[in-house]
Amino acid sequence: MNLISPSTPTKNVEASLILEVVDRTKTTAWVADRIRSAAQQNVISPSKQTFWEQLVLALLTSQQRSTPDSEVASFAKREPFPLSLEVYEQKSDDEIRVILKSFRFGGPITKFLRANLETLFGDPGIWGELSSVMQALAQADVKGHLADTINQERKVAHLLSENLCGIGPKQSRNLLQELGLARYEIPLDSRVAGWLGENLGWNIPIRI
Repeated sequence: MNLISPSTPTKNVEASLILEVVDRTKTTAWVADRIRSAAQQNVISPSKQTFWEQLVLALLTSQQRSTPDSEVASFAKREPFPLSLEVYEQKSDDEIRVILKSFRFGGPITKFLRANLETLFGDPGIWGELSSVMQALAQADVKGHLADTINQERKVAHLLSENLCGIGPKQSRNLLQELGLARYEIPLDSRVAGWLGENLGWNIPIRI
């Protein structure tokens, strides 16, 4: 499939536009943090608790804004985390819906969480397999074999999207990024596609 329209700017123009964006954003806190995360070699494989909290946030951010001043961002910063694994396991679905009542699709997300708890930590659950592949990914050498690391990231992303409710191809990669485990797998959604169209003239008909 040809994703680039005939009106695509020349390579030199594209490169200039991309370099301009890189230069303009490279010192922002968010970009600097991403660079540090992608470059570090001593990544720690997430615990059950850490993974669960990021899974909760991945489900929330798939349905609403997650800008620094958003309600999701405020929820994520609360200590202790309102839906930690320990807290969640002691709550009924009705209580979870109350906690999530101010968020869009709180009802479906409540159902997703219950199903995912069983998928991850039930009998049988996939946590053992998932923990193993995340550990391998965390130990991957960023200066080593590029293809191996890319394939490993893709393997973990597929495991997430194929088994967890509410987590598709894009959110699985968002989740890996938030866990500090993704260096090469980049989420692509309609906002990114729209930016590429507006700034580079690329026509990407696929919407994820």
